[in-house]
Amino acid sequence: KAPSFVQMYDPRTIYIYDAALFGYAGTGVGMMTWGGNPDLKPERSTSQTFGIDFSPQQLKSLKLSATWFGIDYKDRVVQPIANYLAGLSDPQYAAFVDWAPSADDQAAVIAAADAVYNYASIAYDPATVVAILRNGYANATSQTVKGMDLSVLQSLNLTKGQVLALFAMASWLQVKQETLA
Repeated sequence: KAPSFVQMYDPRTIYIYDAALFGYAGTGVGMMTWGGNPDLKPERSTSQTFGIDFSPQQLKSLKLSATWFGIDYKDRVVQPIANYLAGLSDPQYAAFVDWAPSADDQAAVIAAADAVYNYASIAYDPATVVAILRNGYANATSQTVKGMDLSVLQSLNLTKGQVLALFAMASWLQVKQETLA
């Protein structure tokens, strides 16, 4: 699947907050990037499906169906830091955090942005930035989805040509997702 226009061209924004908001124990500020990424690659997937429908010869009004499916996604497009409050403390986000960025690194991030918003309790000063959280869209997730759908349809002939159809369906779904470095 090709990335959407929003994922590629959403305005790039920088948000500056007190680093404590991102789970940092010390003082200072954190910069979080947000927005589109024109360098995204298409998502890829491999899928398998197996299904069977059964209607017994002696009871044609009964229909049973079962379908199993499995989809293995690669390079899913996501904004990788799902829990901002733990962005600087949760090790699963480590690949998307630049610690102690230089003033030049910060200037490059700001220059690439369409907008910068400072919500920190102090004015922006490159010396106070402890980290940059890179949360723009990225090909950063692998995902496996497996499931099964089961259904039963029973038609009953009532009086005077009326038919009552009873239907039941059940689904099982298993999703495993891994954020990639």
